[in-house]
Amino acid sequence: MKQQTKKQIEKAAVIMLLCLFFNTFPADFTARADDGQSLVAVINSYDPDGSSAGALHAEWDRETSTVTVTNAGDAPVTEATNLLVLEIDRGITILWKASLSGSTNDAGDAVSGDYSVADMENIMPLLFINGGGTLEVAAEGKIEQTGKGHAILTTGHVTVSGGEVIAAYGIAIFATGEGSTVTVNDGTVNAKNGNAISVFDLSTMDVVKNGETAPASNEAVIINGGTVSTANGMAINAMGHGKVIVCGNGQIVATGDNSFGIANAPYVEVKDNADISVTGGIAISSTNDGDTVIIGGSDKVRATDERGYAIKIFSGTLEVKDSARISSNTVSGATISSRTSHITISDNSKVQTFGSNGHAILIYCDGRINNQVEIKDNAVVTAENGFAINEELYVGGPIPMTSTVTVSGGLVFAYGNTIYAVINTNNLTVADSGVVVAWNRSAYPGPFEAGETVGLTIQSAGTAAFWDRNETASGITYANNRFFEISDVTVNPVSNDHFKPSDQLKASIYNGKLHLNGLSTGVTLRIYNITGSLVYQHVANEESMEVRLPASGMYIVQYGAQALKIFY
Repeated sequence: MKQQTKKQIEKAAVIMLLCLFFNTFPADFTARADDGQSLVAVINSYDPDGSSAGALHAEWDRETSTVTVTNAGDAPVTEATNLLVLEIDRGITILWKASLSGSTNDAGDAVSGDYSVADMENIMPLLFINGGGTLEVAAEGKIEQTGKGHAILTTGHVTVSGGEVIAAYGIAIFATGEGSTVTVNDGTVNAKNGNAISVFDLSTMDVVKNGETAPASNEAVIINGGTVSTANGMAINAMGHGKVIVCGNGQIVATGDNSFGIANAPYVEVKDNADISVTGGIAISSTNDGDTVIIGGSDKVRATDERGYAIKIFSGTLEVKDSARISSNTVSGATISSRTSHITISDNSKVQTFGSNGHAILIYCDGRINNQVEIKDNAVVTAENGFAINEELYVGGPIPMTSTVTVSGGLVFAYGNTIYAVINTNNLTVADSGVVVAWNRSAYPGPFEAGETVGLTIQSAGTAAFWDRNETASGITYANNRFFEISDVTVNPVSNDHFKPSDQLKASIYNGKLHLNGLSTGVTLRIYNITGSLVYQHVANEESMEVRLPASGMYIVQYGAQALKIFY
């Protein structure tokens, strides 16, 4: 109810703000861009501080439908006190190459998210744009609100292509029109004490589907590159409307103790090489029923402070895939927190927590629809000291924990002497190539010999896991040669005089048998166990053969001058 009330206040605030602008300024204060010439006239006559006009210079290109804005005499405007109001028709682009900064309202308290009627007088932007056209802030461009208002308020579209948009206390870019979009290709959008980007699609306010307000389906915010940041607020606040896409090399940064990277978006997709990081806040906060969050590519979503969360999703779908990395340093929370969601961790992705008591995935049971968590493919979920996956009651009382956790592939690892120290749930299924491993570090700190399972508690559907060492690190080998590095363990490598790398001999294990290919007739095949004991010897009489090994573990297969290491 509290969340809904806040959203209703935000909606009312946006409506009042737009009404204020549309009813306050006479027609001759705005520019209608029928042919772009009127835009040029208004921009060239703009008086930043009430002393004289001509600080900005505009030129109209009819062929490209573009108005280019620069500083007159290359002198930046630094102390503007008057806002510039432009009306841009659909299909018209203002290419902003000028530098404009100043404060359009120093009175009143700063406004960054909680609105009241009195606040409406104190949210005067530096630049107000009405209409369906586009403002593009180019590499040379800068728009900075140094007072307590917004930098840009628009009902159209804003693209940042190398320039800067900055707000000291308010919102750097506030898009409120039907189908409004904000795109950042390069450059900086920064709010020091507010939201960097806020979007609010008025066209969705009265659209009802299945009894609930339907969110906008357009891609409201697209971050292809550059940096969107806040020191005390939300880097991106979708206000429950529109999709947020972060891709390319886009970066989202929130550094305040209670700041957010992306908040209130019904759909978030992060892909390619994007990076979302917060300190003590939440990198991605999803607060609506039915929200969707997809993290893919080689993205990083990080909470670097001990109080931060990487992802908090209330009720919906979370998918982590490809080679994405989700991490936190939390000491009491979790990297991922969910109440009633379907969570899938797949491909080569990782979800990790490095804090002293934090969990990698924290799922709440509240007596309604419960969480479904699936770890599959080659995904890894690990916790430094807390649970890798932990189910807790959201409210008190005898509510059964009925969330389900399925590990059908990959590795789930944590410290402890039972599997419950790794995954704390009443409904765990480990199938196919999935492995769950607990290391009782306090009782068995090591060092260990490669191939041993001392100190490990393992649950799988037949897949082996044991201590091992690769060329540079110690850790656990599992699921046929997959290696997980553990920084605080020492594993001694296999000492076997028979071992030499193999270029021709090929081996695979399935149906409980070792299958060998690349043999030559008359050459002796020998198989040694981890202790160096010979367990099988045979003179090859064909190119391929099958061997049933005596037990799970690591083996050295020697074939003439060739050898390879296998795991069963």
